[in-house]
Amino acid sequence: MGSRPRRPNDPPGVIFRMKDVRPATIESQAPPAPDSSLKDEAPPRGVIRHVPALDGVRTIAIGAVMGYHAGVPGLQLGWLGVDLFFVLSGFLITTLLLEERSRTGTISLPRFWGRRFLRLMPAYMLYAAGLTLAMLVFHVGTLQTSHGWSPADLIRAIWLYYYNYLPVSDIWSYQHLAAHLWSLAVEEQFYLVWPILLVLGLRLGVAEAMAWGLALAIAANALLSDRYEFNRLEFRGLAMVLGCAFAIRLYRDPILARIVSRPIVVGGAAVMAVVIMAAATFGQTRGVLPQGWGVLRWLSPAFCPVLAAFIGGLWYGADGFLPRLLSLRPLQYLGRISYGLYLYHILVQYMVWHVILTGFSSWNPYIRYGLRLAVYAGLTVAIASLSYRLVEIPFLRLKSRLEPRPAPMRPERPAVLIAESG
Repeated sequence: MGSRPRRPNDPPGVIFRMKDVRPATIESQAPPAPDSSLKDEAPPRGVIRHVPALDGVRTIAIGAVMGYHAGVPGLQLGWLGVDLFFVLSGFLITTLLLEERSRTGTISLPRFWGRRFLRLMPAYMLYAAGLTLAMLVFHVGTLQTSHGWSPADLIRAIWLYYYNYLPVSDIWSYQHLAAHLWSLAVEEQFYLVWPILLVLGLRLGVAEAMAWGLALAIAANALLSDRYEFNRLEFRGLAMVLGCAFAIRLYRDPILARIVSRPIVVGGAAVMAVVIMAAATFGQTRGVLPQGWGVLRWLSPAFCPVLAAFIGGLWYGADGFLPRLLSLRPLQYLGRISYGLYLYHILVQYMVWHVILTGFSSWNPYIRYGLRLAVYAGLTVAIASLSYRLVEIPFLRLKSRLEPRPAPMRPERPAVLIAESG
């Protein structure tokens, strides 16, 4: 404690010293001291709520998937858009959870799961309810038991998010309308498991090592397994785990985050991703690489880290032509409704090809295909827009109530003059 200079009117023999006094009521409200499990993490930063360029990334991802399912030439590997979604999801949820911990001193798992529920479940439940009504009430198509799996098993797999572990696809004659739900199941399973592992890893100080080790284990499992199951978490989870590992590394290393956000790095990652896809497509065409999903066991370990670096650069403020291009308003809008685009596009594609535009057999095949493609894209956007406005936005407003709240700031302790006899 220091003393202030004596003033002329001070009583003799008395020294005034400065003493800190902290009221007990304030002391009890102080936030817990942060632990040291991320010793070299970056200083607390404000949460970036919206990065416009990442909406453009979502647009590219859903465009590739929709193009692949519509048979667009050159998009034989368009299903890699799902991996782009996976890397983006892993990166974002990990970064936001680390931000929450930095701001509040903890990670609230119930709040995280609540936010995920309000973001994903309403539209999904609407689609699942439509499929269930088609099967059980309107008796669309035929139902049968296949290899011991019944229609009730199919409905449970859809509603409880384990469709990716359903081994048969012929229980319902229209089961292809649910085929794309495997990826949403993988994502939900990951959202359930990863935050728990992250919290434990942070407490033990091994979060980053755990993420990289888990990615290595999944990659090795995919490479060494006799049968690669593309739609299972233990195989396809590699993309999300790599996104998580990159998120932790960049969050802890501000210098590296600044490096990856340089325009030349972001542009180089984008070019490298395109080159990898083109090489894989060429390799499949020439018979050098396995056809179909089998190529993923070799492709993901090279492709997903490039995607993670690209996404990390955009998140940490990359500037230049490419981020501005991805931030164009039409791309931003399509990115915001990308969840609905993915959810409804399979149904719309079937309706356009087999119900709405079934004629035109005398038309030029290129014109007929172009017309179907245009109606497919336009109708999917229209339905996804309605879903976003009428179903998703009301629940997104509720989601904001579960956003993490900063811990109460500790007020500065008042300085009180204490008289001590000298």
